[in-house]
Amino acid sequence: MSTAGAGEPSVHNEVRDVHGTLVQVGHQQGDIHVHNHHPRHERAAPRQSPAPPRVWVNRDEQLSTVDEIGRGKPLWVISGPEGVGKSAFAHKCADRVADRFPGGLFYVDLDARRRESGSQEAAVRDALADCLRELGFPGDLIPTGLAELSGRLRSYAAAKPTLFMLDGVIDAAQVSAFLPGPGDSAVLVTSRHRLAELVLDDAEYCELDGLAEADALLLLREIAGAERIDADPEAAGRAVALCGGLPIALRVVAGRLKQERGLSLAELVQDAATGLDFLTIGRKRVVAAVFDNAYQNLSAQLANFYRGLGTLPVLDVHPDVAALIDPDAKALLDDLAEANLVEKTGDRYRFHGLIRRHAQERALAEEGTAAREDLLRKVVDHYLARVAFADQAVMGARTRIADHAQLTKGHRNPFSGTNEALSWLDRERANALAVMRAGAERGWHESTWQLAEALVALYVNRRYIADWLEATDLGVAAARAVGAWRAESTLRIKVSRAYTDLGHLDRAREELEIALDLLKDSGHDVLLGSVWEFFGRYWDKTDLARAEDAYRRSIHYNTEAQEWRGVALATYFLGCNLFVQGRAAEALDHLDRALEGLAGRMAARVRASRAEVLAALGDLTRATSDLNAAIAKFVEYGTTHYEAQARGTLAEVLVRQGNKAGARTELARALEVHKSVHSPEAERLEQRIAELDQ
Repeated sequence: MSTAGAGEPSVHNEVRDVHGTLVQVGHQQGDIHVHNHHPRHERAAPRQSPAPPRVWVNRDEQLSTVDEIGRGKPLWVISGPEGVGKSAFAHKCADRVADRFPGGLFYVDLDARRRESGSQEAAVRDALADCLRELGFPGDLIPTGLAELSGRLRSYAAAKPTLFMLDGVIDAAQVSAFLPGPGDSAVLVTSRHRLAELVLDDAEYCELDGLAEADALLLLREIAGAERIDADPEAAGRAVALCGGLPIALRVVAGRLKQERGLSLAELVQDAATGLDFLTIGRKRVVAAVFDNAYQNLSAQLANFYRGLGTLPVLDVHPDVAALIDPDAKALLDDLAEANLVEKTGDRYRFHGLIRRHAQERALAEEGTAAREDLLRKVVDHYLARVAFADQAVMGARTRIADHAQLTKGHRNPFSGTNEALSWLDRERANALAVMRAGAERGWHESTWQLAEALVALYVNRRYIADWLEATDLGVAAARAVGAWRAESTLRIKVSRAYTDLGHLDRAREELEIALDLLKDSGHDVLLGSVWEFFGRYWDKTDLARAEDAYRRSIHYNTEAQEWRGVALATYFLGCNLFVQGRAAEALDHLDRALEGLAGRMAARVRASRAEVLAALGDLTRATSDLNAAIAKFVEYGTTHYEAQARGTLAEVLVRQGNKAGARTELARALEVHKSVHSPEAERLEQRIAELDQ
């Protein structure tokens, strides 16, 4: 540029590579105001959101909810466990609402940035700067301070509705810098944490869990091909169960089937016994790597606690049990729940199946054998004491082989009564059996048979027959291993009742004969009285006369031992036997005598049986009174099996009294109980209700 006035020298300026505002002044009079608006190159609105997965199944309900983003709901948090598909879900959401945001879609992987930068603040600052660069801001005009960066981006979002997708957030503080001001811009967050603090910023929450079985199967079929999946429906169902509905695991399974054409679904499922290795493609343990990422972000205390939980054999855990790992168990469990590494239901916590496997792997890799065994020993002793307390609360002063005073020494009795104890046994049913298995695997024989004996309190009241049979098999093997013949005989005597209920009479008789053989030269009158009582209950099914003789033998042995409760029990069952033989008057006499020697739950059973005899003798008023009293006690004690039996009897008495409506009510409750335990009796009750409706 050349300028020259009259009598002035010529001036020549040359300007190159200038960015921003340039002002050249020759002569100036008055004020000059320069307004720098930081112009930037106009670019197309960013569309950084990754494409959603090609194969997509369901999640329609959650998608329709998150579709409200930007319509007065500027902040959404998508949370869930690792591998549940949070990022894929967010990409799908963004794809559906992209046209609503002319300012663009920004995608920020904060998890990756945090690993690269080494700090949370640096990750956020670098992400904000990159967003401004994407909008065309020159590098020298991009501020370095976090607040200035956030303000500059917020100004842009205020002018043009923009969607910011923040993936892998671990702290609510990472989100605040991206929050827009007034307007239609929005932020979509994915996090394995729940980020409850963001509720203060009016966040909406969408929690993802595993796919339902039908959707999981559909995903496998879509990726691996319907023929591969439909060829073995059983293996497909097992694969879905192993994956727990996690899309990442399902995609790995489908990917392996697609890649390894010679691999059958059944073979892949069989590989699952090797931990998480079955979820490997090539040499990459895809799912384990995802869980490793979450694990590495735990504090040292929380990581140690996580490994301890992986050592426990239980399916879900109460803070009382978890406190065996760390006294701060409740807070640590809540921390893991907030990180979606465990799921909280009521006062209990549960791992997702695959996360449990990961915790077990970390425990095996990082904890010594002695430490793991020491923790497991504490867990076994904890359950043994609790089950013993529960047995005492539910069954009272029954004959026991284990020394419960020793088992419960040093432990506080947590139960105030029968109902509380039985409810606890119900809740801990699967855990107690899992603990017993773990002890049996390690050869802890005394603990194993003691648990098996104490758990009979649950099994006789709730009739969990499959559990009862397994627990007895474990207990009998353990008792035999240490020569505990009294324990072995007791377990065999009691389980004969389970086999009788199943109609497996040959097996019931076999158990009783083995028990009798163990006791024949023992001189143990109490156990001899018990085995003959159960022989009577066995013979009740096939030979009433032999059953009567067995009950009388039981009364004899119990009398010799001065075991008066045993006498009353055998007298009760003898009364029932005499009634079936048609000797109602004798039966009533025996039941009256039995009632004098029994209390609680057993007294209620006697009343229910006596009511049947009274009804047969035509005394429907006393029968109804006895049944109502018995049912009230069964409800109080939570003994639903006997409650259902008594209601069935009461229903027939009510029919005879002309009260069909009342009978239907009683049968409906009885049916509910039998259905809950999948009892074959449910079908007969349904037929009886249908008859009354005709």
